[in-house]
Amino acid sequence: MGLSSWSVKNRVAVNIFTLVVIFAGYYAASTQLQRDLFPDVSTNFIQVTTLDPETGAPEDIERTITVPIEEELGNVNYLDEIRSISQDNFSNIFIEVDPAIEDIQPVLNDVRQAVDKAKADLPASAEPPIVEEFDIPFPLVTFTVSYPPGFDVRKIRPVLDEIERRLKLVPGVSKVLVDGLERREVWVEVDPYRLRLAGLSFRDVTDAVAAKNINVVGGRLDAAGGQRIVRLLGEITEASQLEDLPVVKRPDGRTVKIRDIGTVKETTEKAQTYGRTNLRPAVTYTLVKKKGTDVIESVREARRVFAAEAALLPPEIETQVVGDTTKYINTRIETVMRNGIQSLILVTVLLLLFLDWRLALLVAFGIPFSFAGTFIVLYLGGYTINMLSLFGMIMALGMVVDDAIVTGENVFRLYSEGESAVNAAVRGAHEVMWPVFGSVSTTVAAFLPLIWGEGIIGKFLAVVPVVVISTLVFSLAQAFLVLPSHLSDGLRPLRSAAARRAAAAKNPPRGWRRLRYELGLSYEELREAVDRMVSRGVDVYTHLLNLALRVRYAVVGTFLAALVFVGALVAAGVVPFRLFATDFADTINIKLELPADYTLDQTADVAARVERAVVDALPATDLVAVTTRIGAMFDPTDQFLEYGSNLAMLIVDVDEQSPEARKPSVIERDLRNVVNSFPEVVTGTAKKEEGGPPVGRAVNIELRGADFDELKSAAAEVQKRLGSVAGLVNVGSDLPKGKTEFRVRLDEDRAARAGLDATQVGRDLLGAFRGLEASRLRWGNDEVVVRVKMDERYSQDPGIVRNLMIKGPQGMVDLDTIATLERVSGIPRVKRLDQERVITVSSDIDPRVTTSGRANEEIKTWLPEVLSAHPALQIGLTGENEDTEESLEAMQFAGLVAIFLIYALIATITNSFLQPFVIMTVVPFGLVGVVLGLLFMGEPMGLMSVMGAIALAGIVVNNSIVFVDFINNYRRGRDVAQPRVRWHSIIASGRTRFRPILLTTATTVVGLFNLAFFSKGQEQFLAPMAQAIVWGLSFATLITLVLIPCLFAILDDFHHALARRKKPAPPADLEGFPSPA
Repeated sequence: MGLSSWSVKNRVAVNIFTLVVIFAGYYAASTQLQRDLFPDVSTNFIQVTTLDPETGAPEDIERTITVPIEEELGNVNYLDEIRSISQDNFSNIFIEVDPAIEDIQPVLNDVRQAVDKAKADLPASAEPPIVEEFDIPFPLVTFTVSYPPGFDVRKIRPVLDEIERRLKLVPGVSKVLVDGLERREVWVEVDPYRLRLAGLSFRDVTDAVAAKNINVVGGRLDAAGGQRIVRLLGEITEASQLEDLPVVKRPDGRTVKIRDIGTVKETTEKAQTYGRTNLRPAVTYTLVKKKGTDVIESVREARRVFAAEAALLPPEIETQVVGDTTKYINTRIETVMRNGIQSLILVTVLLLLFLDWRLALLVAFGIPFSFAGTFIVLYLGGYTINMLSLFGMIMALGMVVDDAIVTGENVFRLYSEGESAVNAAVRGAHEVMWPVFGSVSTTVAAFLPLIWGEGIIGKFLAVVPVVVISTLVFSLAQAFLVLPSHLSDGLRPLRSAAARRAAAAKNPPRGWRRLRYELGLSYEELREAVDRMVSRGVDVYTHLLNLALRVRYAVVGTFLAALVFVGALVAAGVVPFRLFATDFADTINIKLELPADYTLDQTADVAARVERAVVDALPATDLVAVTTRIGAMFDPTDQFLEYGSNLAMLIVDVDEQSPEARKPSVIERDLRNVVNSFPEVVTGTAKKEEGGPPVGRAVNIELRGADFDELKSAAAEVQKRLGSVAGLVNVGSDLPKGKTEFRVRLDEDRAARAGLDATQVGRDLLGAFRGLEASRLRWGNDEVVVRVKMDERYSQDPGIVRNLMIKGPQGMVDLDTIATLERVSGIPRVKRLDQERVITVSSDIDPRVTTSGRANEEIKTWLPEVLSAHPALQIGLTGENEDTEESLEAMQFAGLVAIFLIYALIATITNSFLQPFVIMTVVPFGLVGVVLGLLFMGEPMGLMSVMGAIALAGIVVNNSIVFVDFINNYRRGRDVAQPRVRWHSIIASGRTRFRPILLTTATTVVGLFNLAFFSKGQEQFLAPMAQAIVWGLSFATLITLVLIPCLFAILDDFHHALARRKKPAPPADLEGFPSPA
């Protein structure tokens, strides 16, 4: 009889195949599969980065660099979106490629060609643009080296540099982000007044330094003794050599040296950012991982390297490891595995209670076998062992034994009726092969569309259906290839508890045999008690089914009313929707924006006070560490790192493992209150970093257009309106007030008469205030910049700008004679979207008050008014609202594809167009269970719940398929024109399938129970998917046992009413109808 017969006849081949799968799978899992927190995903993003050390203002960067590159990018195909940010000396363009493009490399090449074309239009001072594929930076670990305030970091600079060098060499590290460790520089600080008396400009000093520091090979000299190299040595080896460097020789013969007009000092580059850890200044090293890296091994090696180098630091220096990813990976993998082991034990116990112990163990063997096969698929597919892949295994845990239960239970039934073990194994497996194959196929069909989810979220979650499908396919192989072979050998005659007692009375056991006897007797008594309970359940069910069939139209009407009622609840918003509804966070990010004119030192002072307030506000059970970055903050909504001396970001590392730790949402509210207590903070937010894939903010409104003044006006209006929406917190925009600028407007005519142009004047201004790079020195392994700039004492004096001397062909010229100065407020950064300026107004939500969906719906009621008042602008809701719409649209498509595939499979198996509709009625009623379960728990609907509901569509039809198949088999060879035969076939099939339906449902529910209701940490974001399946499947079991028979009877009524044109009489008495042989 096909596969089952071959399995029984070829036991050796089957066992070899089994051993190969087991060995290969667990060898791959233990030695080959890499471990990670989440899957590596390709983002389909490209980044273009351009630096220009001489073009400072963001508006100038936008005009001279960002716009020319964007114009060329506009001609490239398959680009969905172009975002950019222009900041001081820096342009960053972020390109989203059409998600339908699987291979990004051709598009990346086209982007590089477009950028190459734009190079001709860029300033000469701009560095070559860097074009690269963008990957979400995934930090492996962060090391901090903190020191007392006032400590001279130069004393430990060699050790700090060596730490950086060695960490870069750690396998699996793509780059090391160092904060708080500025590069060494030599400053030639010039006194502007002495420079003026000497009749010199900053360019004169810069040229003199550049001319001195040379090391030139003059050529080769062929002499009798051999070839010789001629080299001109003028290289500077010590900073002190610069002090005696001649700048110019005066007509009176006196030489003006650098010491005459300024000083030379060894220092570091002017800091853009500061770092601090736990209230102390710090240098931080953040390691970013490469794709395909085994995170555990990489962090272990990085820790070893850091510890070895840190041992060389003096005792007053403190080191700390923060943000160690492996801590979360190990903890969460252990948690998920513990859930899996607990579920495995519970499933096995259920099997032992409902089945003979030999059969139970043979069925349970399908779990490790199927997982071994899944590990092989993960290895061949290039996946990793991570939270999501392990979650997929737990999800499959309860389902993986369903086909083996159906097969094994049917084999055991035939064996109990007198068939030989071999015949029972062959016939029993063959009888259920097609319905079981169909039930597994429908589950696969439900999960299959989820593999091709769109966007980062879809790619992020794709490994879950891959794991579930792989596990189910191998479970099918175990059920029909491995299990029949083992059952033909492993089945033994059942011995009841009474038989055991009788045998023991004749031949009392001794020693360990006595213990074995007692254990076996206890097990048989327990199993028989369960059998009696199930038998009573079958009798009760038979009675109820009789009653349901008599009033089948009323039963169907009642279920339809429940479906309509739940649908109305959903439509009325009683069950709210949140994309990812979890209260979990590893870290809470505090972002501070202070008045625009604040210096780094002023910002650092405020940030230090906020740090202290954070430490004082949080109990020790909540807090692990506080790491601060002053001068920059990261915006995850558009992936841009924003710089500014008035910006700061505090990363509060919370202790998710502490049983005394409070919920992150509570900590978040406390931190928000801390931030709001500082009057200096213009805009301050505290937001927990959610588990799961990256998503936008709860409310995100983008306004774009050509008129920047109108943009600002509309953004202010939107921000004001958002303040009146209940439940919104952290309301703000990404357009802060700029710093005060002194704008120099050149009088072209006067400048031309003096022989000057804008380039020459601009270079002298740059040299005075920012400094000009004159040369580079090679000191050991370091390349040190020599920078000529104005003495820091004068850079604080606004009047110095007017008194600045510019050197032209006709001599020195006062700046105020060729230009006018005006004081205005500048723009600290310029953001653009699809070649237009954009301002984003956003906020988070207080989940106790509202949801993202409700807030956005309210905003949609008044947003058209804003648009009508500003018709030249484009205004759109993005962020989580956009992510939700895209995700639900993708889920809707996946659901429709899944339903069609399920229908096609069932129609093929039943050879009917109508019976699949009867079987698939469990799908919408399963959703009723999902909604009622979430309402009972007080949980919102989310993306993971929707994914669970789609997966549920394939799971809930499994029992119905086998149920209907048994009805059809019973009717073969019988006169189905007789109403009694038709109804008896329904009841007989119900009695036969009651135990396996109950058992398969129980194993699936038990397998997911821990994850659904007792998950902790970051795996909480996966729990709603498990909850949806548990609640939906539990309710669908009632549907299978009651509604499906009633619908089948109504279908019979329909068929035979057409034939006989009259309603069949109800059966006289169906109670106690025996199960068919």
